[in-house]
Amino acid sequence: MRLIQYFFKDVKQFLHLARTHSLILAIVLLSYLASYGLNFYLAQILDPQNYGDVSVVWQVLLFATPVALLGTELAVMRFLPMYMEQGKVGLIAGFLKWMKRTYIISSLVILGVGLLVLLVFVVFSKTHIHFFDQFHIIITAFWLVPLFSLVMLLAQVFQAMKKYYHSALFSGLAFTLLIIVTVALLITIFESTWIGLYRASFSVLLCIGVACVIMIMCEFYWLKKCMPKRYFTVKPQFEVKRWSKVAFEMMSSTVVFGGLLAIDIVMLEVLGKNEAQVGHFAAVLVIASSIGVFGSAVDMLVNPMISPCIEQKNHRHLQSVIHIMNLFKAFPALLLTTGIIIFGKDLLRMFGDSYVNAYSSLVIVVIGVFWGICLSSSGPLLLYSGHQRTNFKLSIIQLGFIIVLDVIFIPLYHIQGAAIVLTVAIILSAIVRAFLARKYLGIHTFYLI
Repeated sequence: MRLIQYFFKDVKQFLHLARTHSLILAIVLLSYLASYGLNFYLAQILDPQNYGDVSVVWQVLLFATPVALLGTELAVMRFLPMYMEQGKVGLIAGFLKWMKRTYIISSLVILGVGLLVLLVFVVFSKTHIHFFDQFHIIITAFWLVPLFSLVMLLAQVFQAMKKYYHSALFSGLAFTLLIIVTVALLITIFESTWIGLYRASFSVLLCIGVACVIMIMCEFYWLKKCMPKRYFTVKPQFEVKRWSKVAFEMMSSTVVFGGLLAIDIVMLEVLGKNEAQVGHFAAVLVIASSIGVFGSAVDMLVNPMISPCIEQKNHRHLQSVIHIMNLFKAFPALLLTTGIIIFGKDLLRMFGDSYVNAYSSLVIVVIGVFWGICLSSSGPLLLYSGHQRTNFKLSIIQLGFIIVLDVIFIPLYHIQGAAIVLTVAIILSAIVRAFLARKYLGIHTFYLI
């Protein structure tokens, strides 16, 4: 009975949040449309092989972000909302200083290692003329990791502060539009120069870097305006061991999870015989990701409610929150899944005529993504409830399982093999995590499961 009371109360609270922050839902939707537009634009100006290269680098950036930040962007969501709710200003100040110091050290290490690797490739290459052409573009993209990571970290700080508009804009819509503008300007201004002609995929990465720098400046400006000055004037208090432990455990799970998202397209790049299929698979992932657009907006509103419920051990309230997430994520996802299956060929044809060949792979991936969204709340439940190690071990097993299946299926079935492996991995991991959430917390991740 109390659960029902919580549910209706929380539905009202969510609807109030949705009305109050209706602009967020619009921003998230527009962010996806902008991302879709960016990918469509890149597919028009690049051939499938170069488009695939850029997509691989983008997936590697998403994978490398938790490593570059050493889990601080995840610890932000774990600790800052709790400290703000409890009014622990000293701990907030200490956490921000620890976060800044960790980022600086990590970035210097990444840049140093990247330069060293690049120097090794230069020294041992047979010729020093246009040596970039001899290696995958990812080798020259290491400098993007600290920039991209900082954009995502500051966006997480905005979200922890419940500045949802800023978070959604800086990590999504504004960032994507800025990349589109910089790419268009490069083509217009430098079309006949070395930058415009030397290597198309490298030119796009250069534009992403410029967009990152501009976005970071904007984020710092608004953080200075939004964040209370007392966070920087009060004497900081530190819980470095606790923060570092949680950040590392959450980072480990997220790095592996990022590997799960990136591994299929990377393995297709390595094991596939047709390099154009990497670009085709990238288009499949872009279209399939639309299923989770509305769910991302729901997560942005509801995820900050999970950690306080777990800290207060209020399982009835937590179950109510999870039911609300399911209610407002599953039905839009079902409608979008149906639409993509019906109009999938037309959507793929927008990228180019050759992309239509990936329709069967699109259907396979879409089915997996849908069920992954339905059970997606199990991940935050395990991470925020102190079961990071369990989640990490499960992710390691899953990653190894995917690599083995990729080695078997991609040489046999090519792009369809990558799609099958991705779908199987998404569904199996979601089911296992749902049962673990039920076991450890007594929470039904998706109604009866």
